[in-house]
Amino acid sequence: MLNYILSFFSPKILLNARPQSLQSTGLIILLSLFSASLILALVFKFLSAKKSADRLLGQALNKFFYLFLTFSIIGFLYVWLAYEGIPFLSMKLIFLSLIIIILLWLYFALTNLLIKIPKIKQEIKKKKEFKKYLP
Repeated sequence: MLNYILSFFSPKILLNARPQSLQSTGLIILLSLFSASLILALVFKFLSAKKSADRLLGQALNKFFYLFLTFSIIGFLYVWLAYEGIPFLSMKLIFLSLIIIILLWLYFALTNLLIKIPKIKQEIKKKKEFKKYLP
C-alpha cells in the first residue's frame, strides 16, 4: 500500500493530463480519507453546537467544520472524476493542490484557535476587570 501511495505522487503520474482511472486500492484509500474527513466535520459541528455558550470557541470550531466539510465534498467529487478517468479534472496535481490548500486552511484555523482566541479572551477579561471599578 505504501508503494501505491508513493507511485500516486510520482512526477510522471502527477503531471499526466489523462491519468488512468483509480484502482481499487487507491479508491479505498481516498474514500476512507474523505469519509473520515466527513465524520470529523460532523464531530466539529456537534462540538460547536455544544460550545455555543462560549461564542469565540464555537466560531473557531465552526471553522474546522467548514474546513473538513469542504475537503470531503471536493474530495468525493475528485474521487468520482478520477474513477471515471475524466481528462484534466482527474489529474493528480489537482488532488495535490487540494491537499496543500486544506493544509494552509488548517494552519490558519489552528492559529485562530490557539493564538488569537486566547488573546481576545484575555482582552475581554481585562475590560471586565476595568469596568468592574467604574460607576
